Amino acid sequence: MTVSPLVSECQRGLRVVLTAAQLAFRELPAPWRAQRPEPSRVMAAVMATGFLVLFLCRVAMSENSKTKGPWAPPEPSHIEYDWIQLDSGEWLKGDLERLRDRKVDFDSDKLNDLAVDFSDVARFHLPRPHAYRLENHAVYRGVAEMRDGLVRVRTTSEIVEFHRDELVSIVQGKGRERDRWSTQLSTGFATRQGNTNQVDLTALLNVRRETALTRLSFDYNGLLTSVNDERAANSHRASTSLDVYLTKRLFLTVPSFEFFSDQFQNIAQRYTPGAGLGYEFVRRPWVDWDVKTGAAYQYTKFVSGEVAKNIAVIASTEFDFDFDVFDWDNLYRIQIVATDLGMTSHHFESVVSFDIWGPIDFDVAFIWDRIMRPEPDSDGVRPKSDDTRLSVGLGLDL
Repeated sequence: MTVSPLVSECQRGLRVVLTAAQLAFRELPAPWRAQRPEPSRVMAAVMATGFLVLFLCRVAMSENSKTKGPWAPPEPSHIEYDWIQLDSGEWLKGDLERLRDRKVDFDSDKLNDLAVDFSDVARFHLPRPHAYRLENHAVYRGVAEMRDGLVRVRTTSEIVEFHRDELVSIVQGKGRERDRWSTQLSTGFATRQGNTNQVDLTALLNVRRETALTRLSFDYNGLLTSVNDERAANSHRASTSLDVYLTKRLFLTVPSFEFFSDQFQNIAQRYTPGAGLGYEFVRRPWVDWDVKTGAAYQYTKFVSGEVAKNIAVIASTEFDFDFDVFDWDNLYRIQIVATDLGMTSHHFESVVSFDIWGPIDFDVAFIWDRIMRPEPDSDGVRPKSDDTRLSVGLGLDL
């Protein structure tokens, strides 16, 4: 068994105390030695001194183990669970999916999906590979352990140590592409037969790819309605953006792109490529708030055949709330067309998702679209400015 250096020093100190006591007794003057105390008293004094030394060593070892213990990250394993310890002392077992701006997304083995404030996490033990991004943009991949505010990552070549406050994000996986993707899909379907034959189909899709430095998103929402075999609604909106994080909260969006089509608003095709900056104002376990702004070029082809080319200023904000039994996600985007203010458009989405079972949700979605002054169609009829819809359906979260 290996004896630690601190234990060896304590043993050596005890031997020095006993030896010093013996030498001091021998050097006493003869009259004092003649009046030597009883052996039991000598033994009691020596034992008391020894116990005092042992007690002080024990205190020193305890303090040493809190700050300088010889601990290291775990060995890599794809079988073991991830563990996090809360500041209350409770341990959770499951999968640490990601850390993004002080919020830990954790899939508990018993409690399902949890969002935990990173400040409430006292320790973690991650025997499965993750990617760790620091404030200085360094990225380390491997297994890790956190104790007493220090994080140690075992990479393929070394053990790296840094303070927990330097962490910007943690992403699950050892570079495998499938670990970087997540998908949310919600669909609604309704049909009515009789005096009126009507079919409604709605779809909402969000696909996201995250790394330690970037976030790629693709969103789609669409509506198809047929009444007595005639098209009554035909609207499609698809957008994509790439966010590159410059700091913990500030990110660059380059590029961004949106496609929009709505035949009943006299828009056959509208393409809007652009770029901008974004900032995460709030990032908490139960609420997120992001804001983006930038500039874009807008190309619009109307159903009537005319074409418009404009410059637009784009601004958007997202509010996402995560409660115990449901999530509430909100998005608002405005495109201010600087060269033709009448074409300024608004888009708002509000989706409430209720947990049903595992990845299955029950979704209620409200969508609002507005064009300030729609272009008249080929018959000279100007479409209404506002379109709203309310839909319900089932969602799948992967």
